Amino acid sequence: PWLALKNLASSLVNLFKPSMMIESYHREFQELLQKKTLSSPSRNALIIYASELWEQGLDAELSIVLLSQKREELEKGYIEAVQVLRNLAKYPPALGMTGTVMGLVSLFSVLGADNKSALGPALALAMTATFFGLIVANCIVTPLADHLHVKHMQDERIYTSIYQILILINRDEPTALIVDEVKNRAAA
Repeated sequence: PWLALKNLASSLVNLFKPSMMIESYHREFQELLQKKTLSSPSRNALIIYASELWEQGLDAELSIVLLSQKREELEKGYIEAVQVLRNLAKYPPALGMTGTVMGLVSLFSVLGADNKSALGPALALAMTATFFGLIVANCIVTPLADHLHVKHMQDERIYTSIYQILILINRDEPTALIVDEVKNRAAA
């Protein structure tokens, strides 16, 4: 559970950061094309990992496998965070219903013929627990999960583009082909 919560926290922090754009990695791609190393660290974990693999002199096919695993690992973090939030969204309404039932039990235990006028306000108070449970689930937790899912889809598209470009660099494809691929993916 701690790892899931840590992953959720980092995903929520990333949710409020600007989305990745393929154009912002143009400098890194140029450096990797020339010497397969970076003069300064990239902001993208996949690019950093590729650079480290190439600096170690790993076989090209092994590098592709390891890059694929790293990409899947990076994408998996968002999926787990979305699942945690969607699971958490189930609990506030249930807890709200529990509060409502407790309020109703309390109301019925003191209900008598002489205090029927207090029935409305007491019932309203008992129902507020359900109301707040629904508000938390449907106005906070579920929309966060939905926004995180959208961010995951956007980042997954960028990771796929970066991965494809890194594969071309790894295979020592012609520079013109890689530059065209960067431009095409930036335009998409």
